[in-house]
Amino acid sequence: MALDPACAAVLNQTDQFQQCTHQLDLAGLGVAAMAIERPERSYEINIPDRENGQTIATVQVNGQPMLQWQVADMTIEGPPPFAGRSLRAGFTKFTYSLDRDLAEAALVLRRALFVSQGRGVDIDALGDRGPVGGCWAWQPERIPQLRRFPENRRDFSISSEVALSDDVEWLSFQA
Repeated sequence: MALDPACAAVLNQTDQFQQCTHQLDLAGLGVAAMAIERPERSYEINIPDRENGQTIATVQVNGQPMLQWQVADMTIEGPPPFAGRSLRAGFTKFTYSLDRDLAEAALVLRRALFVSQGRGVDIDALGDRGPVGGCWAWQPERIPQLRRFPENRRDFSISSEVALSDDVEWLSFQA
């Protein structure tokens, strides 16, 4: 695709459900960074475990606060212009009306909110069930090949540093 400063532009180039969701997100961020010649950007996201379906999700960009959402289940309760917005279908289209940097941060925070739901899921109780059709791995034709690996589960609730410790060397490379 041609370089595009909007990270969601990659969604216009391919069927997102036939891609790895997280790889496609990263590709979009990479394309946007190349388009505006941005050598680096850091996102720090904090999403406490939900209580009664609610949490407050925040994102800092390069150490500066960018967004703070009050979230109930998968709906943003506030503040405007996000109040009342579902984080499900239609959210990406909504971000086209926002400033490019705000839209990018909103999409990153949205993905983190989706991922954060995993902490409340009893993986053992799911068995072989999952988000059929939601991404490349969960397309119906691949379901017979899917295998869960419980021994690969790790709990990073103690410290965010623990989550990054395996990646320190890789993250510190110099191009």
